[in-house]
Amino acid sequence: MPVISRPTDPTPARATSGSRRRRAAGAIALLAALLALVGASCQQLNPDNRAAAVPAVTNGSLPMSYLASPGGGCAVYDEALASLKAMIAQAAKDGVKLKPVSCYRDYAGQVAARESWCNRGACQMAAVPGTSNHGWGKAIDFADQNGSLGFDSVGYTWLKTWAGYFGWIHPRTMEADGPVPEAWHWEWVGDGGKMYLGKYFGFGNAPLAEPRGLPFGNVDVIAAQAGAVQVAGWAIDPDQVASIPVHVYVDTSGVPITANQPRADVGAAYPLYAKAPHGFATTIPASPGRHQVCVYAINVSGTGYNRTLKCATVTVPAATPATARASSVGAPAATSSTPATSPTTSTTASTTTSTTTAVARPTPGATPTTTPTGSPSSSATTTTTVAQAGPPMTR
Repeated sequence: MPVISRPTDPTPARATSGSRRRRAAGAIALLAALLALVGASCQQLNPDNRAAAVPAVTNGSLPMSYLASPGGGCAVYDEALASLKAMIAQAAKDGVKLKPVSCYRDYAGQVAARESWCNRGACQMAAVPGTSNHGWGKAIDFADQNGSLGFDSVGYTWLKTWAGYFGWIHPRTMEADGPVPEAWHWEWVGDGGKMYLGKYFGFGNAPLAEPRGLPFGNVDVIAAQAGAVQVAGWAIDPDQVASIPVHVYVDTSGVPITANQPRADVGAAYPLYAKAPHGFATTIPASPGRHQVCVYAINVSGTGYNRTLKCATVTVPAATPATARASSVGAPAATSSTPATSPTTSTTASTTTSTTTAVARPTPGATPTTTPTGSPSSSATTTTTVAQAGPPMTR
């Protein structure tokens, strides 16, 4: 007689039934979640939905740190940039050239648009100044390869088919039979729109990982040379176009410099800030041996706080007699650097020699009240920051 082992569970059928019930409950929960997601998407893509207001700011008066540019003189709400660029790129792959011709409008721009339409007897074609979705940076007037966009344009047909995938809609009121027929006007509801606040939808859209107004940049070079340390890179305060201060520390001794040297690659990557230079390069005398070198971008205006761009440890060799004689005559020869993660176009950065001065070390998290050449407040609250590699593409 064959020997068999006794079942460990006297009621295996019940256990199987319980497992099935649990699997069924899990499947129902997953289906409910999927239906909720689909429902949210449909709600957001409903043509009655509209772009939502930006909290805590005024229509037509968005700070620069809220805006970003895809190029061509156009600026949009920064959270909409990724989806806009992805949509334009996909349209190009499909043979459709989408060109933003009118994006963010400040209050004065809204007044001008309203007056222009009213002079043509069609005031309804422009929003009352201070209420336009262009004033939130969430509306764009497009043209296609034909130089405009009408209801019979290839660009309009493509957008009607695919724009929703990227979080953009054409309002129902602006359809051909609506009270404001504008084939060219499209709005971003990727952050939820007025019908579904706080839910992100669309390609490339996600809540910002960092506060707006935080200075950003990159340190391309921290290198030791005989009797000195060489530093180069770029920095921007998103609340202003002007060049900003950068503080470089060799151990506990700090040198304030200004990021005001030309960098065409940075201007190309950040067209909103291209009117001012944002590069820096300097050589700081240092004694032979190991040193910690830290570079800080200093917050100048608006929101944000000082940011640590990079810290590194270098070993400085002793200066040779020939090097010492050359240093006593003038500054070292200019050097150039190309960031490993920078845009494709690069610009040679000139190098300046700085004298080490005792300035208060910038505290990441502090908001200084100094001029671009001053030092930050020393009574700041410490905030942890992360070194950044290359130009961030979120702004």
